[in-house]
Amino acid sequence: MNGRSAGPGSSRTPSGRRRIENWFRTRGWTPFPYQREVWDAHAAGESGLIHVATGMGKTLAAAGGPVEAALDGPAAAGLQLLWVTPLRALARD
Repeated sequence: MNGRSAGPGSSRTPSGRRRIENWFRTRGWTPFPYQREVWDAHAAGESGLIHVATGMGKTLAAAGGPVEAALDGPAAAGLQLLWVTPLRALARD
């Protein structure tokens, strides 16, 4: 990890991260450690795959990094996030 975030509420935590963490708290949730790792990896410019069990928050893990970036900086031009999911999976939701 890149050490960008010192944890929820830290003075070193970017504003976007604090807002995401607060969004979780308002729902009575706490991000899983792997979700924070995914957000840190995104902030470091890394890419990868998220492989965890159904219902473990993959969508929030994947979307959190781009949302944090959008909250912390000026809007970037062009496509920033592309979400691809099988139609079969959507039929179950």
